[in-house]
Order: sequence, then structure tokens, then C-alpha cells
Amino acid sequence: MLKSHVGLDVVGRRIGDRSVLVNLRTNRIYELNETASAVWELMEAGTDVSDLEAKVSERYDVEPEKLRAEIDSLMRLLTDAGLVTA
Repeated sequence: MLKSHVGLDVVGRRIGDRSVLVNLRTNRIYELNETASAVWELMEAGTDVSDLEAKVSERYDVEPEKLRAEIDSLMRLLTDAGLVTA
């Protein structure tokens, strides 16, 4: 079971349909679109990475292959930015 953990040095705030995240170690700020914000909220709630696709597809009408690729890309970005750990 895959589990990503939201970094302890990250704070986030939902602003409308977007989220703003701040990595407190680097002081870098990231803006997430609506779908990425939904993924972030699911991870904050403890959702396993393996369950993200199913949960997001309940909210949005998107092709499974495209959603999988978008989640993979987002996870790489969040990991590279130090916002989540595997």
C-alpha cells in the first residue's frame, strides 16, 4: 500500500477553487489548480496514493489514463518540491 505523507514543514490554504502551499524550509510558494487541490486535500486526510485516482474520479469526469498521468505528474512535482514524502 503506497502512502504519501504531507511534509511537516508545509502549510496550505484553500482560496476559492485553488490552494496555496508554502514550504517553510525553502519559503517557496506553490499554487495548485482545482484538481491538484482536491488531490492535496485527500492526501492531507490520509488517503493512500493508490486510492487517489478513484477518489478524484468520483469528483471529476476525466479519462482514467489522463487522470493517472496527471496524478503521477503532480506527485513528482510535490515530491521534488519537498511538499510530500513517500
